[in-house]
Amino acid sequence: QYSKQIITLKELLEKTEKILSDAQELLIVAETGEWLLQNESLLKNKTLRLIISDPQCDYEKSFHRTKVREVENKLKEVELKHLEIKYLPFFENSRHMTLSKSKDKEEGIFFVREAKSLFINPIYVQGKDYKKLYSFFQMLWKNRSYSMSCTTRHCT
Repeated sequence: QYSKQIITLKELLEKTEKILSDAQELLIVAETGEWLLQNESLLKNKTLRLIISDPQCDYEKSFHRTKVREVENKLKEVELKHLEIKYLPFFENSRHMTLSKSKDKEEGIFFVREAKSLFINPIYVQGKDYKKLYSFFQMLWKNRSYSMSCTTRHCT
């Protein structure tokens, strides 16, 4: 079991599709999660725990705030087995991951993206690296993210 840098966009899209299709449970940290709606059938009958940037931390008519609300509403229409969404303040949400659990496989993709940068360096993970990211996700889920929209305390 190994971790491997993903070099091309084509490889990233292929790995992501395979991870989504093989999963029973998905643990995802993303800016808006909009990419999840590109092929909703891959989410069907899956458990999804999603951490996204808090839309309340942006000004009222911002693109980000509008997009997050749109994604939330559309995900509620997908035939998921279970859906939970939590939030992080935008400036704390730079470690993006897609982690997949199935009966016999644990795998994922991880990259750092700060300030809406167009440049990322995604890594395909399994084994020990997967377990470290899984622990990091659990820490975010339990200790850093929150269920309701942002209060001033979270946004500043």
